Amino acid sequence: MKALPYFKEEKGTKFSGAIILLQNKDALSEEDSVLISDYMQSCIVVDEWLSNIKDVATKKPVIPTKTYSDGVWDASHIHYVRQYRARLPRQSLHPMSNNKLKTISIQKA
Repeated sequence: MKALPYFKEEKGTKFSGAIILLQNKDALSEEDSVLISDYMQSCIVVDEWLSNIKDVATKKPVIPTKTYSDGVWDASHIHYVRQYRARLPRQSLHPMSNNKLKTISIQKA
């Protein structure tokens, strides 16, 4: 089980392999963003806090503070995939495709 890297705009450069939201937004089709985010949200919540975190684009605290299993990702990953059609690293989609997702179209960077 490998954790998805954080978005650079969220955590800065303190984590290696950070995803840059501005370079990856609008990369997925609407259909794929819904498919991926629905799948990610259907997984088991393994950690949850009461407070929300801020969307890096709007600066509004709208993202629940949750961590999901079947890989490890945060609610912020789900939010950015759904809200901004953000592309995730290809290797993070591999476990998903082996489970509930069918083949999805992902545009190359």
